Amino acid sequence: EAIMPYKHHLLKLMDSKTMMSAMSSFSLSPDKAIISTPHRASVVKMVCRALLPKLLRKKLHKSTGTLKSRRNAIFAYLSQVRPEEVHLLVAMIAGPFKALIPNLNDGSDGHHHDITPSSSPSS
Repeated sequence: EAIMPYKHHLLKLMDSKTMMSAMSSFSLSPDKAIISTPHRASVVKMVCRALLPKLLRKKLHKSTGTLKSRRNAIFAYLSQVRPEEVHLLVAMIAGPFKALIPNLNDGSDGHHHDITPSSSPSS
């Protein structure tokens, strides 16, 4: 429901041919107010799901530029999210390591957990 008004933009983000233009026209910045507040968490999560495979890709077709430039563009685009939304991307990236990091949480319970290993203070 929440993502339906943004379906066209999300589909463009998923397509390698239209991704770059979609990132320039569909801002994640809260200042632009393109995404309404009640829909924001769902839309940001879908954007992360759409772009994560493109970050992890090891090869590109010759016509789509360099892998480094694509990753830089995606990270620049994702840097527009609010600080409290970064955990969505981090949880997706760290997901395969969830068994190794017991405190990893996707934030769906409204709580953000530190996923860095705790260290004991030295005496």
